[in-house]
Amino acid sequence: MPNNRAPGCDLLSGYWIKHVTALHGHLITNLAALMNGTVDMPDWLATSRTILLPKNADTHCTNNYRPIALQNTTYKLYTSTLTHFIEDHCTSNNVLYPEQAGGRKGSWGCADQLLINKMILDEIKQHQRSAFLMWFDYKKAFDSVPHTWILKALELAKLPCTIINAVRHLMHSWKTKVSLNTLTHVIQTQDITYRNGVLQGDCLALMLFTLSLNPLSHLLRECDGYDAGPPSSRDTKITHLLFVDDLKTFDKNIASAEKKLRIVTEFSHDIRMKFGEEKCAYLNIEKGKRKSLGHTITQNNLTMKELAEEDTYKYLGQDEDVGFNGALNKDRVTKEYLSRTKKIWRSNLTAGNKVRAHNSFALPILAPTYGILDWTKAEINSIDVQTRKLLTMLGAFHRNSDVDRLYVSRHDGGRGLCSVYDSYISRMIMLGQHITSQSAKNTFLAKVCAHEKDRLLRSAGEFRASLLKQDLPASTNQCPKALSRSIKLAIHDCHIKAWHEKPMHGYLSRKTSTVGTDSFMSNAWTRSRAMTSHMEGYLFAIQEQEIATRQLVHKRLGQADRDTALCRHCHSYPEDITHIVGSCPSLASSMYLPLRHDQVAKTLHFAISRKADPTQPFKNPEGITNLGPVEIWWDQRVTTAPKVMHNKPDMIIWNHREKTCRILEVGVPLDCNVPRIECEKASKYIPLQVGLKRLYPHYHFDIASVIIGATGHVMKNLLRNVTKLGFKEDEAAQLIGRLQERAVMGTIRIVKAALQENTDG
Repeated sequence: MPNNRAPGCDLLSGYWIKHVTALHGHLITNLAALMNGTVDMPDWLATSRTILLPKNADTHCTNNYRPIALQNTTYKLYTSTLTHFIEDHCTSNNVLYPEQAGGRKGSWGCADQLLINKMILDEIKQHQRSAFLMWFDYKKAFDSVPHTWILKALELAKLPCTIINAVRHLMHSWKTKVSLNTLTHVIQTQDITYRNGVLQGDCLALMLFTLSLNPLSHLLRECDGYDAGPPSSRDTKITHLLFVDDLKTFDKNIASAEKKLRIVTEFSHDIRMKFGEEKCAYLNIEKGKRKSLGHTITQNNLTMKELAEEDTYKYLGQDEDVGFNGALNKDRVTKEYLSRTKKIWRSNLTAGNKVRAHNSFALPILAPTYGILDWTKAEINSIDVQTRKLLTMLGAFHRNSDVDRLYVSRHDGGRGLCSVYDSYISRMIMLGQHITSQSAKNTFLAKVCAHEKDRLLRSAGEFRASLLKQDLPASTNQCPKALSRSIKLAIHDCHIKAWHEKPMHGYLSRKTSTVGTDSFMSNAWTRSRAMTSHMEGYLFAIQEQEIATRQLVHKRLGQADRDTALCRHCHSYPEDITHIVGSCPSLASSMYLPLRHDQVAKTLHFAISRKADPTQPFKNPEGITNLGPVEIWWDQRVTTAPKVMHNKPDMIIWNHREKTCRILEVGVPLDCNVPRIECEKASKYIPLQVGLKRLYPHYHFDIASVIIGATGHVMKNLLRNVTKLGFKEDEAAQLIGRLQERAVMGTIRIVKAALQENTDG
């Protein structure tokens, strides 16, 4: 159960159910009693709140809204238990017919049906066969199925009486409050009692609905159908395909089709469910080509229109007629993917949230077409190129930044974006493994396996050989989740290796792999929720030394005059990005100190102050800050005897209650200099420590340094040094992340100001 799934009327999320363990025993006892019928269903348990979500941009039409019921978390626990019992019963007793892919364990749903459908359409075209196809679509299917028929379907499935009674009591208790968000307020109704239908959004609803249509599959299986397979082995009859309520029938001729039409309409009339006639259609095929009949077909008040010559039918998201319209489908999903990508990267989300939104909102648009449409490697790579061009146009990705690093996880110092090609590889391997493992259970998928082995399975095997170093059959017994993780890890390792081996772009990767470096914390800034995509992309370009400094321009233009490559500020050293970030003597006092060092030090001062006194507001540090027993000296020169050279640390923290004194120094050097500066700071103030010890013999003195690289590099000692300041380990980790943000943001401002670039964003 996810922690933060949208709650029901009780506004109680799954997090509290998981973590308030004292309630678990009471929950189990009461839910078991509820299922056995020994206690009554409380009114609050089955009361949901229904949100109306618009299907498209036309929000004025009431038919364009999809109701989603948000149930109480306790209710979800109860119905998930019921669903588990029903699924186990259906699986062990083969209750659901193989033509139905919805609500079935081990099924890939739409993918299974589309693969079978593709096989049939390919055969029709290749062998110039005749067929009669019909598509049916129920009108508001989930909302209209009668409760009496649901209970009858459960009885036909021979479910135990306990489960049937539990479902009956549940349906009698269903109530909801409908909510609609407007621009100014929220409209909410009173409690509405369910007389028909199931709750969209309820895990139990899918099983109840698929079982309700299971008798229809039984009736259709008794009819003639289409004989699938090549001419030599047409031994598999396919009469229809169902995915929940989406029904498609296959016949050799119109006479057989009319019989099925009569069965479907009579069955639907008996259970009082209506069709959306605008989505019902038929197609007549003779010798692999369309053959128009020129009229509609009417049966029991249902009028089936003929699919026009220029039209296609969208079946499970894919446009088809005699076959899948590959060019149309590819163009449609590519445009939708790029449209969503633009919306995400033009939004005001932070960089990390944009990446998450892209991976979960834009990329899945393409996934259902993998293995169904015949994508080429060039087409897939072209979409990735368009994505990177779009990110470059929006300032989120530097044109010369490393591509492999873009697809490395943020924990490992990358951007965490998932590429289209990577998702394609993963999907193809998983799909190949799926149809291979399921072919023994599903004769239709067995036909698909034989039909697609030269295209789907071979490509999946090639991907596997290159990534996992094993052939396809070896994975058939592997858990799908484990296989998916191993594929993703293999792909990720390929990107890391490619990035690591690059001479210039891979410098950072190699640096964070050295002994003593805290690679996890060094990449903490990439997980920040405060950085914009523009700033993040710019910092990546800084790390990869791809900012247009004079030295870089001089090198790429092949200019002979060395003076043109000198720093525009100090005029003494070549102007490369390393020099600008942390080595220019002219920028040291004017930019390094106020824009970066002081920002890090001020943030640290504020955190220490708040630790001592939680009421402290954020303000510029004063020379001496008194916080009860704690006293913080900020940038104060200390006089000791004998006189010492380094007597002005960034902070001195006195705790008069505990009789301790800590000399604290902050440094933000070049990433490559972090280990050296950390050692220098530790020894730099030893004479001052000795001098203060003579003045205050009853105090315990120590030295702590907080050294953060200009682009985020930190050593393992840093976490220990911050915990010395009185922070717990998790608090220290969070504080280091904030200090990193100040450091890298300061570096960005320094580079932009030094190169006289626009600092907006």
